[in-house]
Amino acid sequence: MRSVEEPDGLVALPVREWARELRQLWAMGAIYLVDGASHIASSVRIKGRRVVISRSRVEEFSIIDGDGVALIDSEVRGHAVLTGPLLLKGTQVDPQAVIGPLVVVEQSYLAPFVKLQRTVRVRASSIGAHTALEGGNHVERYPQSSSQRRGFGVEVERQCWIGQHVSLSGGARLGEGVVVAAHCAVSSDVGEHVIVAGNPARALPVDLHLRELSAEQAREAGHQQGAAATRFPVYGACTSRWDAADAVVLRYPHHGSRRGLAGPTLTDFQQGALEALLAQAFPDNPCQVLPKQDGPEVAFELRFARLLPRYEKPSPALTLSLAGAASDLSPESPLEQDMLEVLAEQSCDMESLFSECMARAFEREEILEWAALEGTLCLLSQRGWVRPPLLPPVIASI
Repeated sequence: MRSVEEPDGLVALPVREWARELRQLWAMGAIYLVDGASHIASSVRIKGRRVVISRSRVEEFSIIDGDGVALIDSEVRGHAVLTGPLLLKGTQVDPQAVIGPLVVVEQSYLAPFVKLQRTVRVRASSIGAHTALEGGNHVERYPQSSSQRRGFGVEVERQCWIGQHVSLSGGARLGEGVVVAAHCAVSSDVGEHVIVAGNPARALPVDLHLRELSAEQAREAGHQQGAAATRFPVYGACTSRWDAADAVVLRYPHHGSRRGLAGPTLTDFQQGALEALLAQAFPDNPCQVLPKQDGPEVAFELRFARLLPRYEKPSPALTLSLAGAASDLSPESPLEQDMLEVLAEQSCDMESLFSECMARAFEREEILEWAALEGTLCLLSQRGWVRPPLLPPVIASI
């Protein structure tokens, strides 16, 4: 067993570029690789072979076993058992979890006492405590039909929320935006943007509680639920742009009410939620949220009582430049300083700007989230330091 410190990130380094001795140790399986931005508690036991830990944190009394474990931009909060083959990327694992083998988890949160084993894949979702995802179906224990044998593995797509004490067994498929109630047992494909409840599980419409309401009652329900109700996955992706000096238009080309996933009152509910969000964000500048007929899309016009600063919503291809001399500006954080220095050198698109800022932060042993970069860029735009101007952060985040 050997530990090698590689602050430049071994995961991205092609095997052919490793030193000969390193390649031999890796082929023998008698090595684990830890980069300089990671932290491993002294009580952690690494018994596995071919273990890669990059920009991650592993806390007390965890065990890493098996062949082929990769932790990238992740945090394991102690007393966990990780068994390869396993990939955790951008994931937080709370204590007492059992993860692997044959598991891939990306951009997700795993609560305490979670168990994921035998062909499980989870993308950008949240899994509650004492929940088990078991991809196998025990072919060695009892006779099964051909349909049962096909029901192997568990897949959880993006933006799912799984409650406590849930069981997902071989053949379970959760599409995007599924909510699973506590104490459910799921073993089949339930589709997308539904609420799953009961044992055996039943898929219910995501707007089940709105369907008996009038349009005005649904709008009031959205207003009461507040800002959090403006970002439900069933709305689909949002695009926004200025429509006039005092108005912004939000468009939802893949809204659930247009795809048969929800009824028309979902749009009224969303209107009320947007009104609550904007009343909270702009208490001194009242805003009307008006449904806008725009072909097959769901759209809302946000019309403010007074003019807002002119912004545009940031996009990865948007070319940015510095508005004025860098020497005349006074950044308030290292990240602001990095952005101004990069833009002072040359104009660049947002992706290039963020990549360079992330690289500079990595040299300081910091890990930056994309949301933090967008938020800082919006602050610089609000001060008039960056061209072109952006939408106010609260609208850009919808």
